[in-house]
Amino acid sequence: YTAVVTSFIPRHLDKRTIKVPVAISGEPPQERVICLNDGYDEEDMIINKAQEAITEYKVIAGTGGYSLLWLYPLTGRKHQLRVHCASVLNAPILGDVKYRDTTKILPHIKKLQSQNSSSNFNPMHLHLSKIAIRDWKLFNAVGKVVKRKDIEVHAPLPDYFQKTTLMIFGIDADNDEFLARYVV
Repeated sequence: YTAVVTSFIPRHLDKRTIKVPVAISGEPPQERVICLNDGYDEEDMIINKAQEAITEYKVIAGTGGYSLLWLYPLTGRKHQLRVHCASVLNAPILGDVKYRDTTKILPHIKKLQSQNSSSNFNPMHLHLSKIAIRDWKLFNAVGKVVKRKDIEVHAPLPDYFQKTTLMIFGIDADNDEFLARYVV
């Protein structure tokens, strides 16, 4: 995943790991996912039906009050990336109205709002850039595995996201040369 977050996080050369359990709090439509940070013990985790949540992240760029991150979820919990950024890194994802306030709206987003029929258009800057499925099994008509293969799908950043990375960081985060320098 690629994300723009609303806090500056110092760059490190290696990936960092967040290993903080999460639990669902409240009932729909007001439910939220919460991190069980310091101060929670095993009993609290059982009472809150907490689940292990692990996210690796790498800071790609940072300036002012923003950072560009690559996020690697090692577990697949609801809103895991959003709540780990907001609660653990103290860096909510830009445009995430559930886990941050909505005061930061960038000029090109305001322009999109004026062009869009919905004046609330404030897209979240979290994008699944690549998904890899390892050892995908293909079956024949009788259910026997006939082939195994790895599948990778790449999705380019949406236009608004590219404009954001150019405006804030001065980089095209979807550019092949840029990506080649930071691929882990």
